[in-house]
Amino acid sequence: MSILNAAISPEAGTGLARGLVSRVAPRFFAGARLWLVGVCVLGASVSRAFAIESTESNGAILVQGARLLETGAIDEARGILGGLRDATPAEGEYLRLLQSKIALAEGRLDEAEAGFVERIESRVPVPSEVLVGALLGVAQVLEQRGETDAAARRLLQFFKTGRALPDAEPLFYKLSVLLSESTDPAEADFRECLRSGPKVHRALAHFYLAQFYFNIGKPARGAAELSIFCQDFPDHRLAPAAFLQRAEFAIDSARWAEAEQLLAAGLTLGTEPALQKLIQLRQGMVAFRQSAFERALELFSNAGARWPELRVEAAYNAGLSAVRQGNLRRALQELQTLNEAQPKAGDASELAAELELEIAIRRVSLGQAQADDALQLFIRKHPEHSRLGDARVALAEHCSRQADASQSTTGPHSSKALRTRASELLRAVANDAQSPQAAIQARYLAVFLADAAKPRNEDEVIQLGENFLRDFPSSPLSAEIRMKLGEVYFRRRDCANAEAQFATLAIQQPDGPLRETALYLAGQCASSLLNPGSVDRALGYWDKVAAGNGSLRWKSRYQQAVVKSRLGEEAEGVVLFDLILKAPLGVDPQLRLAARCGKADALLALAKRTASSIEEALDEYRLLADAPEATPLWRNQALYKTAKALETSQPLVALDVFARVLNAPDNSEAGEFFWSHKAGFDAARLLEGRADWQNAIATYERLAGMGGSRAEGARNRAL
Repeated sequence: MSILNAAISPEAGTGLARGLVSRVAPRFFAGARLWLVGVCVLGASVSRAFAIESTESNGAILVQGARLLETGAIDEARGILGGLRDATPAEGEYLRLLQSKIALAEGRLDEAEAGFVERIESRVPVPSEVLVGALLGVAQVLEQRGETDAAARRLLQFFKTGRALPDAEPLFYKLSVLLSESTDPAEADFRECLRSGPKVHRALAHFYLAQFYFNIGKPARGAAELSIFCQDFPDHRLAPAAFLQRAEFAIDSARWAEAEQLLAAGLTLGTEPALQKLIQLRQGMVAFRQSAFERALELFSNAGARWPELRVEAAYNAGLSAVRQGNLRRALQELQTLNEAQPKAGDASELAAELELEIAIRRVSLGQAQADDALQLFIRKHPEHSRLGDARVALAEHCSRQADASQSTTGPHSSKALRTRASELLRAVANDAQSPQAAIQARYLAVFLADAAKPRNEDEVIQLGENFLRDFPSSPLSAEIRMKLGEVYFRRRDCANAEAQFATLAIQQPDGPLRETALYLAGQCASSLLNPGSVDRALGYWDKVAAGNGSLRWKSRYQQAVVKSRLGEEAEGVVLFDLILKAPLGVDPQLRLAARCGKADALLALAKRTASSIEEALDEYRLLADAPEATPLWRNQALYKTAKALETSQPLVALDVFARVLNAPDNSEAGEFFWSHKAGFDAARLLEGRADWQNAIATYERLAGMGGSRAEGARNRAL
């Protein structure tokens, strides 16, 4: 039972050990994932691509018309462009391109396509910006017709001509999008651009081939392409964005050190403010995810101070970091910042409420008395909040913790009253259809609340746990519920049901953090059964644990060795004990001592059964007794078993060893009475057999003077 409890307590515990799991995460500027920062030139690209470096009125008209087209103001754009007078050849090309874009916007696809093709196939030199716009236009026409693959082929066909365009980036971006949407993307043709295109195109091809891979769900290949891009084109203006995107892939893979290095490289290279904002906030996220909350707080605070437009989100993220750090004073300062930002900032009110709740929940985890008032205030201030259920669950947990510590037997602060209040809160949340996630949390905590009740109704605990598993079989919390049910069944000595819970957990969550403990405990339960095959199951469970590198690896080997020895397979037991004794690292010193003792016991049993020499067993007992780390309990056990082994063949030597156990000066101080009493009574028995009554009586008197549970029996024997 003690081994089971030792293994179970870090994972499940008794009562509400796991606490309320917050579902709030940091929020970040510009969305959840960066695809292109200062990179994606579509959207705002038209005005940049077609802007003319001139103060002439025609140039201004063209730029204004392009911008109106971007916003969808087609009639206004047409009116503006109608004011163009005495256009130069270049201005005329820009005008005709924009007119084709108007036709495209109005659904006149044939007319638009003809205009774009005319620009592409013109025998007169066409400005590169116009050519880029025309190629994009043709691709858009084909795309609107549902011919995505044809649109991609049209762009690839141009790239195969080998003509270099300084403004080709929109084309590569569009190509990556089109190929991502294709059922049979021409990936090989795209990759050909890496080898045969002009240098300016090769860099873009690398970058946007990576975007293609990210878009189709192959981020590892995308990150690999970006790595080549950063190595081959370190000075390219897209390099900072490439480092940032690689960092995001590392973040998604929880490779924090790599992510930090990539973000630092991107921040060094990048000069665009939008890019710098994203990188610094991502650095804060990496620190947060690594639980480096002080560093995260610093990064978020610096971002808010440097960029006023980030003040609200930076304050929230900094406050959340302070909460995780336990620095509630600082969290309250950030909450004040959010409150002061209202109503100017649209989501400041929402973020302020979230942070207020997080502070209150943290007060629960810290056991602060203010938690009750803070949660009650949140419930009154935000009766329609989406996380109202979370607040009530946290309040229920707070009441449960107060119940555990309560010394009152009557009144609202008594243990019974507080548990009743907690149960009422959890029932209210469990029946609240508006808070499905909090309802699951409430049902989960209700199991542990029932288990912590005094007196405990184990039937209720089992029913609540089984109902949770029935209703939420896929919940991440189901593993802990199974651990709790296994513990309850084991307490009731229902080892079959306990084994079933632990074994099911291990099967359902083969990569989960509780798998190792569950398998170990399943072995403990199976080994306690007398059914055919239960021992084999136990050995199988422990073998799976021992095959890993977890903390219970060597405990499992020890259990296997003990079972093998009990089954009369001492030789196999010795081999397993030796694995523990010879392991260079990872073995608890007490387990190593237990393995030494187990090996000696197995060798002695094997020697007696085969009528062979017991010297090898005695050597192991000697090593155990002389081990510097051996406590009196282990030393006395080794000496006692040595004496018992010699009792028949060498009674005088056995007497001396018994006396060594009995006379050890540190027995009483260490509270070691079990083996010292056994040694004393056996020594007295041998003395009586030799008719040495004086020494036998002295031995009994010595035992009576030592105290312990057998002192009275020794006193009676001495009379």
